[in-house]
Amino acid sequence: MAATAAKSRAEPAMAFNADEEATVPAVPGSLIEAAVAVLNTAGGFAKAALTERAVEAWRAGSLPLLPDAGKEVPMPPAEPARPSYVELLPPGKVSNKSRLAGIHALVHAESCAIDLSWDIIARFGVRRGAGAGEPAAAAMPPAFFEDWVRVAAEEADHFRSWHARLEEWGGAYGCIPAHSSLWSSAMETADSLAARLAIIHCVHEARGLDVYPLARRKLDGAGDKLSVALLDRNARMEVDHVGAGVRWLKRIAETGRDVAGGTGLEQALPAKWEAAVEAAAAEAVSEAAAADAAATDACPAADADAGVAARARATALFHSITADRFTGRLRPPFNTEWRDLAGMPREWYEPAEHMAE
Repeated sequence: MAATAAKSRAEPAMAFNADEEATVPAVPGSLIEAAVAVLNTAGGFAKAALTERAVEAWRAGSLPLLPDAGKEVPMPPAEPARPSYVELLPPGKVSNKSRLAGIHALVHAESCAIDLSWDIIARFGVRRGAGAGEPAAAAMPPAFFEDWVRVAAEEADHFRSWHARLEEWGGAYGCIPAHSSLWSSAMETADSLAARLAIIHCVHEARGLDVYPLARRKLDGAGDKLSVALLDRNARMEVDHVGAGVRWLKRIAETGRDVAGGTGLEQALPAKWEAAVEAAAAEAVSEAAAADAAATDACPAADADAGVAARARATALFHSITADRFTGRLRPPFNTEWRDLAGMPREWYEPAEHMAE
């Protein structure tokens, strides 16, 4: 199938669906309500449009985090609404071999990514009252919401830009079946913020960084310069998305406190994870102290100990979660350059026991 002629441009075209976007409701009264509203919105274009409006209101300071006092804080749905025009099949039944199918897969992935960004806000960002009369409150610091609102905005942009490219190839969202395996992983981690960050953002989303070089070579080899430029533009934003997952997982490792999905209440890490984290920290500090003493006959500084311990805790937590919650192995090749830019230590994914046989 030949691509429709398109002029070279600095910024990608953005796709719109006037009929669908005309049905988008007004932005609700708080960020949490807006997050749930996006999740309950079926159409891909409507999701993107409501996301854009909510982000604009949040950045303008006209959208508070929580609903007015006395108003119920909505719960996120178990699964987001999906458009009726997209047929969902098991992953093994969906082929991405053609270029049209590959671009359609990216469009669908970006729509799912919009939902994931809002779900982490709605599911883990608010502490719903633990007792009668106890008011709701933020479960995470302001930077958490800034990170995931920014990610949601960029995923909406990616959805529109890839759909515009899909249209140039004569397709439209729903012209090819898609799968929902990513959301299956999201629901399997709905009980724990640590698990959600590790599996969705530090495994699945990081895998997107790994496949970027091959995807780029294929598009470039086919002479599809417009898709190459769009891939380059969007993929660099994904580095920051992975980085957000890495930062917040490191924070949980350092504090030793997780967040329960739905209630937003603070919870201890599972005993097995916590034991692994503390043992790794103690061993790392001991080894560093011995190495330093052998080299300098001096005691290491306390802040150096803290840095060594923090790195070991985060690594042990990531390994513990992936061992418990991820089916399969972390498979090379890894895009180490971009994982480094995202702040992901190489010991998270390079140990032999975490790689494919």
